[in-house]
Amino acid sequence: MITPDALREECFRTAVFMNKFEKGKEKRRELLKEKFNENPDDISTAYTYAAYCFLYGEKGDVLQQKDAIVEAQRVFAVIAQKNPKEWLAKYFNIRLDMLVSDDYRDDSDLDKLIDELIEAQGSIGHPSFQLTKLMKAESVFNLRRYEEALSIIEKEFQNVQRVQVLKDFFYNQVSSFYRKLIVCQSKELADKVAIIQEKMFGKLA
Repeated sequence: MITPDALREECFRTAVFMNKFEKGKEKRRELLKEKFNENPDDISTAYTYAAYCFLYGEKGDVLQQKDAIVEAQRVFAVIAQKNPKEWLAKYFNIRLDMLVSDDYRDDSDLDKLIDELIEAQGSIGHPSFQLTKLMKAESVFNLRRYEEALSIIEKEFQNVQRVQVLKDFFYNQVSSFYRKLIVCQSKELADKVAIIQEKMFGKLA
């Protein structure tokens, strides 16, 4: 698998910087789309555009958010289709689906996609690949298989590695899972995820 690296992180950082400025946001998105459509094989443009849509979808009205997220998933899918070893594109496609409201999310299908990504990772010990295992724990938790979620946490996270690339984006996944566990009053699991979070990213300032 192609692991997250400095090039891919720079694409996300560029998208974050561009997204900070409200003026011209739609124009920038259209320019990125045009550039991507002209050359979808350019991995830098593809990731920057997908990340920009992903961030764009965090604000605005509901229809704008939905449109931006759907477009982000389309681009991530194109990246993965052109190179099935692109782990980051597959990861974010699944992650975006998991952020959909419970009423519109097919947790069984998502669980299968996560299993496929874990199988594709193989035995490579890249720190970011821990996020797929954590996503699996969240997936089975969503399916109300609580003991299985706890088992995954205890089995897969005995030796937690520090995440160095795309820390902000990956941190959001872990933090979101932790908050869900708190809301669901799953204190034992929440406490374990909090420990994993600190080991992955360090203590918050």
